[in-house]
Amino acid sequence: MEQSPLSSLASSPRFGLRQLRAIPVRKSKQSSALKAVSVPEQADSSGVVEDSAACLTKLADWLAGLGHDPLGIRLEIAADGSSRSGSPVTSVSAVTSGATVKYDASVESGANNAVKSGATVHRIGAVAGSKGVKQGEVTVAVPHAAMMNVQTAMECPVIGPVSRASKLTGWQTLLLHLLWERAKGEGSFWEAYVAVLPYEHEMAQSHPLMCSDDWLSYWLQGSPLLQTIQSRCDMCRSDAAALVAAGANNLPLPHTAPTQPLVSEQQQQQQHHLVSEQSVRWAASVLLSRAFALDLSLDPVKPFPGDDISTPGLTLCLVPWADCLNHSSAATVVSCLAYDPDSRTARLGAHRAYAPGSEVFDSYGPWLSPRQLFLDHGFVDEVVFEGLRPLNEDALSAAMGHELVDRMGFQGAKEEEEEWEEEEEGWEEEEHGRGEEDEYCWTGHTEHSDHVIELPASILGPFDNTLNTSLLEAAGLPIDSSHFSLTPAGPDDSIVAWLRAALASAAELAAAGWRHVDASDWLSGGPSWRLEQRAATVMGRIAGGGATGKDTERELYSRLASAARSQLQGYQTTIVEDIALLFQRPALDPAYSLQSSPAREADQRPIERAAVAALLSEKLALSGAIQLMASELQALETQG
Repeated sequence: MEQSPLSSLASSPRFGLRQLRAIPVRKSKQSSALKAVSVPEQADSSGVVEDSAACLTKLADWLAGLGHDPLGIRLEIAADGSSRSGSPVTSVSAVTSGATVKYDASVESGANNAVKSGATVHRIGAVAGSKGVKQGEVTVAVPHAAMMNVQTAMECPVIGPVSRASKLTGWQTLLLHLLWERAKGEGSFWEAYVAVLPYEHEMAQSHPLMCSDDWLSYWLQGSPLLQTIQSRCDMCRSDAAALVAAGANNLPLPHTAPTQPLVSEQQQQQQHHLVSEQSVRWAASVLLSRAFALDLSLDPVKPFPGDDISTPGLTLCLVPWADCLNHSSAATVVSCLAYDPDSRTARLGAHRAYAPGSEVFDSYGPWLSPRQLFLDHGFVDEVVFEGLRPLNEDALSAAMGHELVDRMGFQGAKEEEEEWEEEEEGWEEEEHGRGEEDEYCWTGHTEHSDHVIELPASILGPFDNTLNTSLLEAAGLPIDSSHFSLTPAGPDDSIVAWLRAALASAAELAAAGWRHVDASDWLSGGPSWRLEQRAATVMGRIAGGGATGKDTERELYSRLASAARSQLQGYQTTIVEDIALLFQRPALDPAYSLQSSPAREADQRPIERAAVAALLSEKLALSGAIQLMASELQALETQG
């Protein structure tokens, strides 16, 4: 359970969702009249594949000049005609040698580095050389000199003074650093790297942060993902205002062609500004989807204690070459990028052996759920849904009739229960049998699950007892800014403890050590440190469940189940409809048609398909949680 939307940091080596949410948003100053900066118009994006291949060659040459050893790995552009995950790549055009090879990405899936040309999505990835790759072998070792981070931003004679004078946050400084280097074009040290990054109009087809409000409302209706992305957009708007107030649009740009178009065609009216809301959203999307949090504190030459963006002690870095590898959920921690101070390189290894010509994957972080991958990277690893394939059309058709009411814990039809049991066997074995060591721990919860949904604790209300609310506030877990997660394994332990504290009777709280006098002291501004310490002790006593009785436990699980059911009913499509769409099944019921479904266009662009998959993952988390909570309630009744 999270203290607030801006509280915790993720442990993933690749920068992600919770780091962005942890970025402090500084109130912007009033902007005075600023002198416009001339920026060339957007270049023609035709021939994107050929241009991208040339850019990759230039990137390899630039890195070689910095002492980079590709270790037998090469970057290539693949034509990926359908989904971003689990799709065989039909052909790959080699960048370094000009040769054409074939490889199959159906076992593991990566899709973060996608560009689109016409109707075909092209994907950048890493491919094993003629000798292949052994398990555990180092596959990436990028020199320190190639990285872009807050340290290099502060060393920049232009960006550093602006950041210090306006007291920009580390995140805002890095955003401006990236935009500045992009605008400098051939005059930038990182020109070869920035040229590989996708254009804004390409990111609008592959990252939710770049999508329009109408798109977000249409595809994410009913999902908490919508509010999360809207909150991120608000942060980008605030960051853009802060950068403009700092004078970013007064910076004297060199008279060289930019590395890539600074704005999309839809924002031509803003083409004369380095910083705009759209350009900041582009930069934020790049950082979310490509940056790594590395420990540079032990670097022997340029040690850096860490920035204020990611986990304390770590530094958010753009790492050329390394960020071109695609993610596989099967990859282990050995395939997470980490900094090696001895060699002064950012390194990762192979979690398995790779044959010559096969794609080499990394891990953007262990145990990333579909919602995290969608939010940060714009794709979903669909391997987590493979267990749904065994469901035949009879089972799907039966479920279509009552919209899985039995599986979801609703009161309703029971006549199909026996028919489901046999078909669900494959589902359950696949979903829950992926390895006992694969623990899911995004919120500190140690139960494994591929599927998760995050919800505001306020939906579990109403909570109007000042005795309970004062305890939660003293413990740093106020109702209006706390969030929790649900998985098919049920609610995490922290929300159960939180709800016990929110619902416990006065007698139960007194027995645990929190009395009315404590609440009065807290509300009147008494000694906060002493009350906070007492609240933490009381929460620890309540967490185990021994301090609360059967009535509180029953109310607890009833509220969780009710909130989950309400959330599930708010989606536009059902689980079965999403499954039918993802696996390209025909409509199984005369009353149901993909043409009348919001998901009808999901095969047009990968991001639409990813949105359907992300919402399906949330629905699976809700349905499993409802089942578990129904079992808990039944067990309470059995206890008498």
